[in-house]
Amino acid sequence: HWWKIAATVALLLAVGWWFRPDSNHYETAYGELQQIELPDGTKVDLRANSALWWDGDWAEQGTREVFLKGEAYFQVTSASSQNGMAFVVHAAPLDVRVLGTSFNLVNRTDNAALTLVEGKVAIEAGQQQKTIVQPHQQYTWHENAQNGQLQDVVSPERYASWRQSVWHFEQTPLRDIAQQLQDNYGKTVIFQDTQLAEKTLSGSAPAKT
Repeated sequence: HWWKIAATVALLLAVGWWFRPDSNHYETAYGELQQIELPDGTKVDLRANSALWWDGDWAEQGTREVFLKGEAYFQVTSASSQNGMAFVVHAAPLDVRVLGTSFNLVNRTDNAALTLVEGKVAIEAGQQQKTIVQPHQQYTWHENAQNGQLQDVVSPERYASWRQSVWHFEQTPLRDIAQQLQDNYGKTVIFQDTQLAEKTLSGSAPAKT
C-alpha cells in the first residue's frame, strides 16, 4: 500500500517537473497581454503574439541580455542597481542598448520600431553606425530598405496605448491597421479594393479581447 502511494507521488513530481514553466521564456497567444518582472526588477508588458526570453541564468555581471519577437513595453531598472550593467534587447536586426529607460519596441513582419518615452538608448542595426535615440524620438527599420530612420514624435506614449487596451491611430493607412489585426489577433483582412487599403484613419478605439 505504502509503496504504491510513494510511486504515485514520485510520478506526480516527475510530471510536474516535466511540465514546469520555463522561467527564461515568456510567450503570449493572439489577443493576450502579459506583465512580466525580470530578475533585476525591470518591468515588461508583452503584447499579443509575442515572445521574450534570455539564455541560461540571469546575468549577475557583464550585460543583461534579452531577446524579443513581437512587441513589448520596457521599463528598465537603472544600471546602478545592477553594478552598472548595460541592458540589451536583441530584436533582430536591431540591438538596443540601454542603462535605464522606458520605451516601446516592435519587431514584426520585416519591420522594427523603437519609440522612446524617457532615458536614452543606442541602436545598432546591421552595418549601420550606432544611432542614439532621445526621448520623443522614434527609430524605424524596414527590411526592404535595409536602413533605419529617426524622427521626432509628439506623444510617444500613444505608441504604447495598447497597454491600456486602447488602439490609437493618427493618419494610419488601413493596410497598416489590417497588419496589426493580423499580428495581434491572427485575423487576416483582405482588401478587394486595393485603393481602400491606402485610406487613412485617425482616432482611438477600445481593444478589449
